[in-house]
Amino acid sequence: MVVDTRQFGPIEFENDSVVLVPDGLIGLEDCHRWVFLAERCRDSVAWLQSVERASLALAVVSPRRFVPEYRIRVSREELASLGLEDARLAKVLAIVGKHGEKMTLNLRAPLLVHPDVGLGRQVIAGEEWPVQYELTSAHSVTKQYIA
Repeated sequence: MVVDTRQFGPIEFENDSVVLVPDGLIGLEDCHRWVFLAERCRDSVAWLQSVERASLALAVVSPRRFVPEYRIRVSREELASLGLEDARLAKVLAIVGKHGEKMTLNLRAPLLVHPDVGLGRQVIAGEEWPVQYELTSAHSVTKQYIA
């Protein structure tokens, strides 16, 4: 398949590389099929490109890379919906945002992905984690990288 994206131009991918998010993401409930795009020169950030909306790509990171103490509790139902029995097998991703001039991570609503079967689900991690965790200049995600 090919999607002509706004940010990356035409990208070609196989159907088996699509991650299905049956419930969509918060605010993007109509987008169910996503493809991960990795940057060769930066391993800290990947892009979650919508297959349904070619103009939509979200930067995602492993939250523990920036917040080592980050932990979430996931219900058995949420794990079961991904075909997982062990939460440690899920890939946990935080969506990167921009708040004014600051880069932020949504730690309250991470995306869980079962990488072996290509299923994802956004979960609510709990009130102890902010929706806009501000990244400082000490973090390796830079302003010029996320427009």
